[in-house]
Amino acid sequence: LMFIDIRGFTKLSEGRLPYDIVYILNQYMGRMSEVITAHSGYVDKFMGDGIMAIFGMDDEDGHGAGDALRAALEISKALDELNTIHETTLSDPLRIGIGIHTGEAILGRIGTSKMHTAGERITALGDTVNTASRLEALSKQLGKEIVVSQKVLQTAGLDWSDQDLETYEIRGREDTISGISLASARELSGMISQVR
Repeated sequence: LMFIDIRGFTKLSEGRLPYDIVYILNQYMGRMSEVITAHSGYVDKFMGDGIMAIFGMDDEDGHGAGDALRAALEISKALDELNTIHETTLSDPLRIGIGIHTGEAILGRIGTSKMHTAGERITALGDTVNTASRLEALSKQLGKEIVVSQKVLQTAGLDWSDQDLETYEIRGREDTISGISLASARELSGMISQVR
């Protein structure tokens, strides 16, 4: 599960016309969605300026974790491209936070009805989803672009030294979770070749 959120979007929106905000958001959401789907991900939903994506829904071999890490790297690059395009219109560059966690989740079409089609898309529920969301929120507290759980690293086949792992207390969980935080998801580039 991957969560992405724009940092400081409220400030970015101040004093702008609604059309301009929608235009920037559509460019951002569209580009991020392209990257997610290009790496076998599924865009579950947009939440304001946030995105929730699922990787590995049909994969029992753990490739979803690797796909999510590859996507995170490309998302960071795509954000740089967007910032270059909009550098004359934005007072500050767009910044994002990414949280990635893996595990079992409940997948289903929630809210389906004969009266409307709102619940036709697949969504994910459960502790894995909540943890991924909390890791994204944690990236903001840490001042980092991305936080990835140790479970994702292991599932993707990355042998990360225990010395480099951080321990996080996650709101709503009794136990702590180990992982890494990086100032930029582009720092994953050196290890992507090892990812399965």
